[in-house]
Amino acid sequence: MIHVSLPDGSKREFASGTSILKVAEAIGPRLFKDAVCAFVDGRLRDLRETLTTDCTLTLVTMGTPQALEVL
Repeated sequence: MIHVSLPDGSKREFASGTSILKVAEAIGPRLFKDAVCAFVDGRLRDLRETLTTDCTLTLVTMGTPQALEVL
């Protein structure tokens, strides 16, 4: 199991190898729908990438300045 730290200070536990997209889905359906990419430990990542170690995750959603840069 890995621990994922979120921007609100909470931590969630997931199986190693869980995709960022699955993490977004577990957090909430709206976030899952609106996510376009993520920062994992400060590095920009695709939602299909998997998480294998403890990390800090920030999801980038539609309508944010970061999303516009990615798109």
